[in-house]
Amino acid sequence: MQPGVVPPLLVVELLFRAKSDFTDLPHATTSVSQFLDSSVELPLHKACAFESLRLLDRIWTSSRAYKKNSVRDGASFSLGRCLGTDRYYRHHQFNRSLLEAVKRRHLAMVMWLSSKLKGYLIEGEVVTAAASVGAIEILDFFLCWGPDALEVAVLHGHSNVMWWLLQHTPDNGYDMDKALHYASEGHNIVHEVAAQGRLDVLKWMQKKRGVDLDAGSNGSHITDLGEASLAIHVAAVNGHLQAIQLRRLTEALGGSCTAAKVTIDTVVEAGKNGHADVVQWLLAEYPKLNFGDQQTPTDETPMDAIAARGHLNVLVVVQTMNVNADSRKRNRDGSRKGGHVCTSKAMDDAAANGHLDVVKWLHENRDEGCTSRAMDGAAIGGHLRVIQWLHENTSQGCTTGAMDGAAVYGYLDVVKWLHFTTNGDGRSGSKWTPSCRPMVA
Repeated sequence: MQPGVVPPLLVVELLFRAKSDFTDLPHATTSVSQFLDSSVELPLHKACAFESLRLLDRIWTSSRAYKKNSVRDGASFSLGRCLGTDRYYRHHQFNRSLLEAVKRRHLAMVMWLSSKLKGYLIEGEVVTAAASVGAIEILDFFLCWGPDALEVAVLHGHSNVMWWLLQHTPDNGYDMDKALHYASEGHNIVHEVAAQGRLDVLKWMQKKRGVDLDAGSNGSHITDLGEASLAIHVAAVNGHLQAIQLRRLTEALGGSCTAAKVTIDTVVEAGKNGHADVVQWLLAEYPKLNFGDQQTPTDETPMDAIAARGHLNVLVVVQTMNVNADSRKRNRDGSRKGGHVCTSKAMDDAAANGHLDVVKWLHENRDEGCTSRAMDGAAIGGHLRVIQWLHENTSQGCTTGAMDGAAVYGYLDVVKWLHFTTNGDGRSGSKWTPSCRPMVA
């Protein structure tokens, strides 16, 4: 096909194929197609929004019909003509189109634009946009770098982009002060990478400790960046044990932070998320943490919160570590354990959430027991096996709320079991209180 000749629209081609009189008049098909096809006059950057390389090919091929100095004087204006002949317009469209492709993380489109519009500088705005969306594969393709890319990567929380930029283009004149300033304003890159468990980035930041980190007009970002203990908390909650250990060993990028922010709340939050290895390490590494010192207002003790979420392995760790800590404390000063580790709420909530293994473990390993809320909650949740186990192994029974709740939520098997297990006065031996209030059919 000749340069500048756009393939006819399929609908036009099919239409003329059925008309034998036009077989020897191919220009008729082309002319009708060009008349109907408005897509070739789309600005290139708007066409990128459709994410269609075929459409871009069509627009590009159409623009090739216009050659510099070959267009007749007085020819009508068209965007295709500008794209084909005006190098300033082409440069403008190149970067605007790249922005659209970068926003969509469309590497194939970026490569297409770079192959067609050669010789134009990729502006820093485009590189910055790639950093802001975390498009490392596109950054890898670019040959030109903007000095704002690093701080924008920090601003948008893309630690992987920050690490890539500094690894591949370390001499590009990045504004480290500006990047660290963003970190201090709620975009703390240490906390970000700790939450992701990115050991490579944490190690790089540790290595970079002596370079430029003491610079800056007010130095406020230095101490914020050095809050390694907060990074430990973030990593712990997300279960990244290796990241926690690294931050503990090099406890400050700023050199002055303490473990003040690593409290028992860190242990509780990690436990609630089921990270038994993290909980065990924290309790061993910070032996002075006391389960009675929770700073977050809550009516849950640590084991209450963990039991409600069914993390039996974490409960075992907490129980073991707490027993060992109590023993050491008694040997040292004869005092009893500090703070409440567990209450009856642990078994109540575990039963309500259907965690039978946790209920059994608490029954065998703790003395707090449960209340009637355990069976009531299990009934409301439809956990028949839990109800049956509680009936056989505890004496707290249930209230009228058990059958009421099971009925409201449609657990017929639970309603039947409660009905047939109790006798006429709502009791079965000494284990039951009245099981159901009169219901209206």
